[in-house]
Order: sequence, then C-alpha cells, then structure tokens
Amino acid sequence: MRRRTHLILGPMALFAACQGDPQPTTDIPVHVEDSAGVRLVEYAGTPAADTPFRFRAEPLYRHGNNPGDYAFQRIGFGRLFPDGSAVLSDGGNDELVVLSQDGKTHELLAGPGEGPGDLSYVNAVFVLGQDTVLATDIELLRATVFAGGALAGRVWLPPYRPGRAREAPPDYTVIAADGEWLGRVEAPPEFRILDVADGLVLGVLRDEMSVQIVAVYELVAQ
Repeated sequence: MRRRTHLILGPMALFAACQGDPQPTTDIPVHVEDSAGVRLVEYAGTPAADTPFRFRAEPLYRHGNNPGDYAFQRIGFGRLFPDGSAVLSDGGNDELVVLSQDGKTHELLAGPGEGPGDLSYVNAVFVLGQDTVLATDIELLRATVFAGGALAGRVWLPPYRPGRAREAPPDYTVIAADGEWLGRVEAPPEFRILDVADGLVLGVLRDEMSVQIVAVYELVAQ
C-alpha cells in the first residue's frame, strides 16, 4: 500500500492522528505532544532531509487545451477520487466537472442556478468516496452531496469568507501522516496543487495563451 503523505506550506507544526513517533532528525530538535487524541509534532527549524520522491517529468494527462476538452474559465477547487479520476469546480462557469481516470473525457456534475443540485459560488469541494462529492456554496448557504452523478442530499450552512489560493507556490514541505518530516519537493513550474492522494497529485497549469489546464502527476521514488 502506498504511504499517504501531506504537502504542507509554511508552518513548522503539524497536527496528525496518534500513530508511531516520527523518525528523529539529526540536525533539528523535534517536540511531540499528545492532547485529546491529537498529536502535535513541532520542528524547531527546517531539517536537512532528502525527499524520497519527486514529480515525474510529464503528467499522466493534461485536460483543458485538447479538442473536446472542457473549457475551464476559473478553476477553484479540485479533489481526486480513489480510482484516480477527479472532480473540479469552475468558478467562471459555476459548474462542477468530473474528469475520467485517464483525463480523456469529462462529465458535467452540476451547473449554475438556485434549484436542487445547482451551484452559485462553490467555496469547497470534498470527496466522500468513489463517485461521491460534497460541495459547499456560500451564496446559496448550503452544502450539496452528489453520488453516482446525481443529487444525493444537502444541508444548510452559515456563510463565511473563503481564503484565496496561491497561484504558483515554488515548492512544498512534505510531512507524513505520523508527523515525520520527509523533506521538500519542487513542483513543476506554474503548477498549483489542488489535491494529493495515493501517489497522485492533481493541479492546474496554464499554457502560453493562459488557458487553464488540469494535470495529474505521479510521484516517483528517487
């Protein structure tokens, strides 16, 4: 089974479920503390560690600038399904789009409107299982669940302001689920990461015409 890792920007602290102790670093002190079933692992600085994996030179697929591809206008959020397919929100079109496992085909999951299953301003997307998606909407004040390509249910939520994602982070700090510092990995140029799962990385690229392209990379050992 592939090891699940988390790509985290900035802070030196990580909350993780209580598991085995992280591997000690030789140059940076590590403080581990358990509180109410949650483990806090804090590094006093940046350890000198060689990341055990890297991005492949080319993505498994690109979707957005090929004939017949979905024309993304403003990609907001994206998540990977367990089988490697993906779901993305397009704020320009107010639509949820599902890409196939190989990225060759797409399906429209939801579109703009105010009725059941419609969208207005999606501010978060979550994958609850294979073909099951929860999308929150701050203008319609609700969270909608889609299962098997159809509306499954919704709950009402209070509004709040979403943060703005950074377009092109230079690199990522990689920390395992048990708090072990794995190092830093450099992302491809202008690649904005949306999700990481089971050795795959979902993100957004732009071509020379500023067309938004969805790309999925595989992480490989080095």
